[in-house]
Amino acid sequence: SPASDSEGEEAEFVSDDPAPIFEECLDLIQNKTARTRVSGLLKLQKTMYRMECNDCVDSCRDELFMYLSNCVKRGKEKESVLASTVLSLCVLTLGPEEESLFEYISPNLETVALKARKPAIRAEALRALCFSCFISTMEHSHTWHIFDLLYGIIAKSHKELKKDGDDLVLTAACDCFGLLSSTIQQSYFSGDNFEKTI
Repeated sequence: SPASDSEGEEAEFVSDDPAPIFEECLDLIQNKTARTRVSGLLKLQKTMYRMECNDCVDSCRDELFMYLSNCVKRGKEKESVLASTVLSLCVLTLGPEEESLFEYISPNLETVALKARKPAIRAEALRALCFSCFISTMEHSHTWHIFDLLYGIIAKSHKELKKDGDDLVLTAACDCFGLLSSTIQQSYFSGDNFEKTI
């Protein structure tokens, strides 16, 4: 019954310590079976929504981000989208001034955002890339690079909205542009950049 299902879900989170759940999820997301990895990602997402997980994310950051990056890059649609979402939650959990983290995850996210076949995968990877730039880095050169990437995606999508799902990528790019533009001075949007933005 629905009531017993929700009670079962709540029972998973009786403990205040997310460490055992994180350990289990790390095992699940490196499993060879896609269904098991998706199950681990869903459990990780639920845990991070409901509990304070800073210490867990920090203590296993190297393997966690490696496994999440693999899921983003190699997973099918559901797995890749979920992994990008969880990756964004981990970035948020760690907070600002994580330059090395951004430099580690951004090349993979950028490749997936530009080259994945499924629009939903591209859109979520793009959101994770921009969100991690927004949270993790103070380096303006990263922001300028992502702006150039977004200008290209928006211009191309505007001309080529032909396939189902292309609007997902365009919407994600516009959302990301709005988020990152809130971090820079208005003077950036003058001259050539004004023309390009319009």
